[in-house]
Amino acid sequence: MSAVLGLAAAALLVLVLALVLFGGGSGGGGLRGGGGPTTGPTTGSAAAAEPFNAGAAAAAARNLVVVAGHSVSVAGSDLRGGATDEAAWHLLPYQRGRGLPQAIAAHLREGVRLAAADPGALLVLSGGETRGGTGPLSEAASYFQLADALGMWGEQGKGNWEEAASSSTGKGQGEGEGGGDDGGEAMMGTATAAGAKNSHAGVRARTVTEEYATDSFQNLLFSICRFREVTGRYPEHVTVVSFTFKRARFEAMHAAALRWPGDRFRYAGVDPPPGTGFDLPEAAEGERLNAARPFEGDPYGCHTPVLQRKRAERNPFFRTPPYSLTCPDMTALLDWCGPGLIPGDQVPWPHA
Repeated sequence: MSAVLGLAAAALLVLVLALVLFGGGSGGGGLRGGGGPTTGPTTGSAAAAEPFNAGAAAAAARNLVVVAGHSVSVAGSDLRGGATDEAAWHLLPYQRGRGLPQAIAAHLREGVRLAAADPGALLVLSGGETRGGTGPLSEAASYFQLADALGMWGEQGKGNWEEAASSSTGKGQGEGEGGGDDGGEAMMGTATAAGAKNSHAGVRARTVTEEYATDSFQNLLFSICRFREVTGRYPEHVTVVSFTFKRARFEAMHAAALRWPGDRFRYAGVDPPPGTGFDLPEAAEGERLNAARPFEGDPYGCHTPVLQRKRAERNPFFRTPPYSLTCPDMTALLDWCGPGLIPGDQVPWPHA
């Protein structure tokens, strides 16, 4: 009997030692799994501190800030290098070597900054599941995960992305942060110079994704409906963040096609910094030939073969937007195909 008890005691001692050395679950502090820093692509601290709509901040929003997506992250990639590493993104041939990771980070940074400057703004990251090779991952969700991974939500938005991306705006490479455009701040009633310098804390709780858009027109159209889904009303003002060369298309074509009033629309243009391979004249010419020209004769992008083909190619998972159900007063606009502009009395906001 004493031998049996001795064996049992020895086994119990081994078990206790194993628990002490190797940990007994998350936070155990052992050699594996303990309380060390995360190695995944997101920190988790922002999620714990800023759950969506904390304090009903998102539902109370009055203004809309849209960051238009341009790519999808590669499944399983560590996005802590996503501000500079092309391997983190599923890039098309024309996007490679053109500073797109830096542009994505800079666009996100500007969107977060604008939302931080206006506590009454909802930030919408817009872009659908556009890359069949990555699996059903959206541009919008990829951008949100990048912001998490790079710590963009913290005080002043400082994170390990800053060195790579901070020079992308306000230093001759864009119009945000005091550049040639007011970055949309002037139209936001609560935005002040002091507000722009405050912490970015709280923006994550006012950020959502829009995961069906396949082009710039849909980025704007669908994000307005997404705003209504969250708040129950339409925004008072809209700011869009994207490349500088897309300004004319958004202002003169897309906003006009929605009959959105010009004095309630602003555009924040941001380009990658020098040395990334971005060529503004080349990009502007591609914009003129491949996007602006087709939309000139087809403002809703629904009957020109080239625009129809683009939308089909960017919808490899055959997603159908739900917005006619969630924004029924936008149904006429969502279904409108032109070629003329929709009558102003058929849009649910004071029209241009």
